[in-house]
Formats: sequence, C-alpha cells, structure tokens
Amino acid sequence: MNDDFIVMAKKGRMVMLAVFCLVFVALGMLILVVPFNEPTWPTVIGILIIVVFGLCFLYYVKLLINWEPAVIVTQEGIIDQSSYIKAGLIRWEEIEAIDFLNFSGQVYLGIFTYDRELIIKRSSGVKKWFNRLNFQHKSTSPLII
Repeated sequence: MNDDFIVMAKKGRMVMLAVFCLVFVALGMLILVVPFNEPTWPTVIGILIIVVFGLCFLYYVKLLINWEPAVIVTQEGIIDQSSYIKAGLIRWEEIEAIDFLNFSGQVYLGIFTYDRELIIKRSSGVKKWFNRLNFQHKSTSPLII
C-alpha cells in the first residue's frame, strides 16, 4: 500500500504565471520596436526581458504539460519538485527541523537540514548558482517550499 502524502502545484497559479510571462515578453518586444534617441540601453533591456520571461514561460508550459507532484512525503523523506531549483529527495536523517515560516504575509514550509549547504552541494550548473543566491543571505537558511 502506498501511503505517500502528495502535494500538487496549483494549475491555476501556473497558468497565471505563464500569462504573466507572456505579458512581459510582449512588453520586451514593445521596447524593441519603440524608437528611442539612444537605442542601446532600451534594446539591451528589451532583449533581456524577452529572454528571461520567455524562458520562464517555457518552464511553466513544461510544468503544465508534464504535471508532477510539487512535494511528496515518503517513508524515505521529503521529495521537493516545487520549483526550477528543486531539491529532490531530502532524507529524514538529513532533516534537523521542519517549521512553517511567514514571509511577506505568505506561509511557507521551511525544512532545516543539518548540513546548511546540502542542497547547494547536490545541484550543478545554473541550479547551483540559483540555490547559492537563494541561501546566501543567512547561514541558517532553510529549504523553503
């Protein structure tokens, strides 16, 4: 019998974020077509907006097509697949504490591991860089889901 606890991401939220990304891609395109006296900076900003939000749009579309659980609680531990910089399986023996954290009026699940850099060590490439940015503000930062 499978007694895993599964949390699915909200599809409505994913659709909203994808639409939000498309709006910003359109804004970036608008910046590119509007004539400016000095077009260098607006062109750079327009291209950056299109690239960043275009990639985010593709990520959300991929999530909507390949619908998977965001978080799974199993006998082995907690599997985090809730974002691009997902942590994967965090074994129970690696977890020091679990608590609810309140940031900007929203409640998040905070998972504190014994090794504060566990998730950074497990990731590579761009994900490692994003994880490092996410955790750099405090040495006691939890994984926030």
